[in-house]
Amino acid sequence: MAASLFAGLSLAACSLLVDTAGLVGGANASDGSVDAALPDAPATADAGADAARDAPAEAAKCVDGPTRFCDDFDQPAPGSKWTDTNKQRGEVTFDDVGLSLPRAMHARITGGNGDAKAELVKEYADPSAHCELDMKLDRVAPTGETDVLAVLTTFAGGGFHIVYFASFGGVWNLAEYQPAGDGGAELDRAKPLGAALPDATWFHVAFDVKPTTASVTANGTTVVLGALSPPASATGRSLRVGIVYASGGVPSGGVLIDNVDCTSP
Repeated sequence: MAASLFAGLSLAACSLLVDTAGLVGGANASDGSVDAALPDAPATADAGADAARDAPAEAAKCVDGPTRFCDDFDQPAPGSKWTDTNKQRGEVTFDDVGLSLPRAMHARITGGNGDAKAELVKEYADPSAHCELDMKLDRVAPTGETDVLAVLTTFAGGGFHIVYFASFGGVWNLAEYQPAGDGGAELDRAKPLGAALPDATWFHVAFDVKPTTASVTANGTTVVLGALSPPASATGRSLRVGIVYASGGVPSGGVLIDNVDCTSP
């Protein structure tokens, strides 16, 4: 995780776990807009086991509440429930290929120089959150670093702490990172998932982040990272999905996200 990745980041905390109806139509995309859905995207979903999951997912449409934020990207303005859209050598679209039809978020990066990202960001306040979502990998490179899911906490003085799910050279890990600052040493550690993830196939992910413990369950395999060292007081906290970060050695690739559902204790 490059220390420069989040340099200059400043987030004002607002709750992930409150009614976000007021955000519809008012997303603050970094380039002034939320990407439009591709007009010619094929209206298809994966066959077999994926098709069997479509019906219950369609029936259980998400409803935000005091302790819940959810998004299946099927509302008239997909992506507008999120706080921000960040893109660097990448794009975020909402394609008609969702696990719960029709749409899913599609984050993609293209070849070029420097690091890349294509992510949705949702700011929130609670120190603990449980998030579930469906994911499909779209040519994630077997080289370099690609982060697809993260909780980032900022604190006074411009510092940050991040817990994230990432591919390091094709091996999936749950990781923690915080740059050196205020006399403290850099924190950089990771624990491997211990299993491969399928390409071009939907699988389920559960992401739990608490003040000192985090866990990810991806495609039925769980990894736990304990003894976290988050800042004592946060100035902001955000959930990030998509291509949260890709190192400069990653030429292209993407990930699809659907059925995000987050709750607080």
